[in-house]
Amino acid sequence: NSHLKKRMWSHYADSHKGVCLTVKLPKKYMREIHYTSKRVYADSNVDEILNDAKLRMNKQKNVSVDCSNYTNEEKIGLIKDKKWADEVEYRAVFAVDKMKDNADIEYDDKKNCFMRVKIERMYCGVSFQKDDKDSKNALKLCKENGIEIKNVRLSTSDYSLKVAK
Repeated sequence: NSHLKKRMWSHYADSHKGVCLTVKLPKKYMREIHYTSKRVYADSNVDEILNDAKLRMNKQKNVSVDCSNYTNEEKIGLIKDKKWADEVEYRAVFAVDKMKDNADIEYDDKKNCFMRVKIERMYCGVSFQKDDKDSKNALKLCKENGIEIKNVRLSTSDYSLKVAK
């Protein structure tokens, strides 16, 4: 339900002018973020920080939790400051050098890697400008590719966000 969190729109979508995309990723790469007040460095023992998160992570049936083959650097990608815990974030974490022949990964001509994702839905923010050139292009691409488009609106009865019907 991140598309209904005002803070997410304020921080990541240009104060409700942008969009929120719902994407489908291969579940085998998805990891729940662990929020902590401890500062993490490249030489930190992140296993100690992640251990208390494993019980919570094991409750998630749709998210893989095995990080035993991860390097310390990959594990650091699973940690974020506790102040952001309301995001309830998940990340796709993997080592690029281990993914050379993986069908889920594509490389461009500059050897940058990209994970294949399926965009399922686009939520347009409360202040989304449909007549803007980039907005028109995004809406057109969604329609051409069968991506569902939803509009987010302010509730008339409270301070929450709602998806327009």
